[in-house]
Amino acid sequence: LLPPPPPAPLMLRAAAGFLDMLPFLVTVAWVTAHQDKSLAPQERLEDVPALIATSISIAVYLLHTTLSEIFTDRTLGKWLFGLQVVTVEGTAPNFLQLIIRNILRVLDLLWFPLILVVISPLRQRSADIAAGTMVVRREDAAATSADKETQNTENGPKV
Repeated sequence: LLPPPPPAPLMLRAAAGFLDMLPFLVTVAWVTAHQDKSLAPQERLEDVPALIATSISIAVYLLHTTLSEIFTDRTLGKWLFGLQVVTVEGTAPNFLQLIIRNILRVLDLLWFPLILVVISPLRQRSADIAAGTMVVRREDAAATSADKETQNTENGPKV
C-alpha cells in the first residue's frame, strides 16, 4: 500500500480556512460594531437581531462548506489555494465523512480546536480526525492517485 499524500502546508490551509470563514467573521464584526455599547454584556447576548444575523452567517458558512465539499471535495478557499479533502488513505472521502467533517465544523467557530491543526501530524482539525479525512494539495492528491493506479495495474486485478 502507498502512503497518503502529505498534508497541506499550514499557511495554505490557514489562508483557505480564513477565506471560507470570512463572511461569518465580517458578520460578527458588523454585529459587534453596531451593538449598543451602553448595554450590559448579558443584554448584548440577548440582542435578537444580532443573534439572527450571526445564526444566518453560521448557517451560510456550514452550507457553503458542506455543499461545496460534497460536490467538489473542496471549498472556495481550498479551490483558490489548490487544496482538497481526501481520506487519511488518500482516496476521495465518502458522503458520510464529508457530513461528519462539516457538522463538526461548528467547533471551529470556538477557535480552540484549531490548535489541533498545528500539533496533529496530518494537520487535521478535530472534525478531520472524527471523519478520517485530511486536507492536501490537489497536485499531491493527483500524484498519489496516479501512483495507486500504477500499482494496481502492475499487481493485476484482485480476485
